[in-house]
Amino acid sequence: MSAFGTKNGEKDVYTAEEGWAESIVGLLQWPSVGGGPPLSDGELLAVLTQSCAEAGIPAPAVTTKQRAQIRTQVRDLHQRWDELPDGEALELFFDAR
Repeated sequence: MSAFGTKNGEKDVYTAEEGWAESIVGLLQWPSVGGGPPLSDGELLAVLTQSCAEAGIPAPAVTTKQRAQIRTQVRDLHQRWDELPDGEALELFFDAR
């Protein structure tokens, strides 16, 4: 576990945007990992704002529409993962534009 988040022995450094993405997805996944109910938008924003403040970075401005899109994408990816046959890989492709 001590090597988690490192590359070639160096601790990974994330941009604010990468950190925000990791935090938001982590908060959306936490209930399924911890067995609790999903976070409401208000709870998600409160925890995200607090964790950003503790990290010394501004919290992202995420609209209601964006939160709904993120929740849908996370749910769809989890469903694709759950339906994946044993031994197969889930490949994701991103538009670099």
